[in-house]
Amino acid sequence: MVRVTPDDRVPEIWLAATPQDEAVSAVLDIIPEGWAASLVQRQLSEEHAAALNMKREKSGNISRPDRLAIPLRGS
Repeated sequence: MVRVTPDDRVPEIWLAATPQDEAVSAVLDIIPEGWAASLVQRQLSEEHAAALNMKREKSGNISRPDRLAIPLRGS
């Protein structure tokens, strides 16, 4: 999970279907310039991952076949 701070300064939580050490870079690649991103230390639960059509791979990474990173609205 990545905390994204857009121009309006209201933080959002984004989910990155990448290894944890690549999550911030993946999100920075797709958000507008000037927005900030930082890693959230808490990991997504198995139940939440399943509800979002994400799955944990044997490596422990969570993947989602159709998107690399998605905003989690209502956070």
